[in-house]
Amino acid sequence: MRLARTVIFAAGLLAATAPARAHDYKVGAIVIERPWARATPVKVGGAYMTIRNRGTAPDRLLKVASPAAEKAEIHETRIEDGMAMMRATGALELEPGATIELKPGGLHVMLMGLERPLEEGESLKLVLTFEKAGTIEVEATVEKAGAPGGHNH
Repeated sequence: MRLARTVIFAAGLLAATAPARAHDYKVGAIVIERPWARATPVKVGGAYMTIRNRGTAPDRLLKVASPAAEKAEIHETRIEDGMAMMRATGALELEPGATIELKPGGLHVMLMGLERPLEEGESLKLVLTFEKAGTIEVEATVEKAGAPGGHNH
């Protein structure tokens, strides 16, 4: 009986932690959590994630690329004169202990010239290059069009 309870507890613990680990990545002191993208009917899309600097020194996200897109840029959505406007931001500063959330309606990765529209359920490779931590490849899960954000992870 005691062994059965231990096995059930261990299985539950693994089930509770496995999804988070499956979608989190680490390079140096940088942690990338739950990268995801929205399905799109056109060859332009957005990708989102949370980036944390767990180190004691600042770092910068210099660029993002994807083999599935001609171009990927870090963009910011702003409301100007009642209209949503997007513009490239350049590098993102990550102070020690900082967390930056890339999400719909805010900072995000803009994917332009996709080989084909993104489809729900597939994965999208992204390559993130940091000034100090280096380069890491992550896989973003493509969720349904209009998804509010990373809930399937």
